Amino acid sequence: MLFLVALSSFSQPTNTQPSLTQDYIKKSKNQKKTGNILLFGGLSVMVTSFLIPEGELVHEGINLGIYDTSENKNDGIKAAFLLTGFIATVSSIPLFIWSGKNRRKAASLSFKNESTVQMHNQNLVYTSIPAINIKYRISK
Repeated sequence: MLFLVALSSFSQPTNTQPSLTQDYIKKSKNQKKTGNILLFGGLSVMVTSFLIPEGELVHEGINLGIYDTSENKNDGIKAAFLLTGFIATVSSIPLFIWSGKNRRKAASLSFKNESTVQMHNQNLVYTSIPAINIKYRISK
């Protein structure tokens, strides 16, 4: 009987809830994955804009060395691809920042009341005892 009381009073509960740490880790992974998709997708769309052929000459302008004022048929499409890729690439930056912040939130120290079974007046009762809860990141 003494062994059972000692075992139940010093063991942790088996019905654990999903911790807030794992939520932050999951959120961080999702944000990082989305940031990678936007970054590499945006870069690939920008590279595609350079691979699109110029098309027919619509208006011949003045060639000033690096700057050419002539217009080609596919200039609008190329500009749209370049702008879309640039916006997608730049929008990935906040996601990487938020991902890092959520990863740091996953590692923290807090106090929590643990529920245990203890002997009280020759009866087993559920009581809560204060405990230190250390949260840390398990995987990247």
